Amino acid sequence: MAGKMRQNTRKATVITDGQGRTLWTDAVRPSRMGDQATVKTEGIEALFKRYPQVKTKVDAR
Repeated sequence: MAGKMRQNTRKATVITDGQGRTLWTDAVRPSRMGDQATVKTEGIEALFKRYPQVKTKVDAR
């Protein structure tokens, strides 16, 4: 178990439609970076502003 603590975990962002179908996947980042920070730093926020009809849900942390 101690070895697990030293692993560098990576997390990917996946965007799906209302039925769960994948629309976009990218933005692999350190797991400590939250979803909201990723939306801002990866340019995803700009896409949401360009397409205001698209709604999103992200984790709070």
